[in-house]
Amino acid sequence: MPQALALRAAPVPRETVHSFLGRMAAMNGIDTSSFARDFNLPFRSLLRVKEETTSVLGALAGISLERMEEMVSWTGRPSTQGRMTYRREGHAVRALRVPEIRGYPQCLREDMDGHDDRPEKWMALRGDWLLRDVRVCFRHRHPLVDLWTEMATVERYDVQRQMKKIAPAILAGELDRPEPPPSPRMTDGSKVDFATDRTTHGWQRFQSGLSQRYAASSVENSCEGSLPIPVIQIRWLPASRC
Repeated sequence: MPQALALRAAPVPRETVHSFLGRMAAMNGIDTSSFARDFNLPFRSLLRVKEETTSVLGALAGISLERMEEMVSWTGRPSTQGRMTYRREGHAVRALRVPEIRGYPQCLREDMDGHDDRPEKWMALRGDWLLRDVRVCFRHRHPLVDLWTEMATVERYDVQRQMKKIAPAILAGELDRPEPPPSPRMTDGSKVDFATDRTTHGWQRFQSGLSQRYAASSVENSCEGSLPIPVIQIRWLPASRC
């Protein structure tokens, strides 16, 4: 394994391998493909997150294998035809690999805190932004926006190159979107627990009212001689099992 470089990036929580590769190259003042070529790292193998190349990237960055595997888990690694392993679970490739790369501009601006040089050295893509069904930044509870769209795979995941193009717009707030208004269902004072996606008391009232309505319907139908309608109890699946 190669020795750790003097100029190297520190991984950001939930950062993807493609993002980290681009920042390592930017730290050393060269483009991503040249960085990969200089260290005999096939760029397409890195795009496919192959173990033999990600381990070399981790050695160049001076990080442990465990930390590198955590980064790989937030990126997704092809497992079988049309499937990927992401966060130790199987997903369809199209759930993670699409032409649109999304993110939240405020997170990227926060990456620049304490830094005033090239943004592509510090701005990092998060792995939770990759999932097609994720629409909101988990830290800020704000909708994600499209950062760039690219059909060609190599150009799409050349994060350093793409960040260079959009960093001025991110810093100027041009990619920001207005915060959506609160749901009318929350105007009764209920609060949302985002860990379980339930309200503190609005849901209990809804569930109670639902049970009462079905219970009343059961009594009416029983009196008419028909079979009673069972009272439905809706249970929440724990977040750990979702």
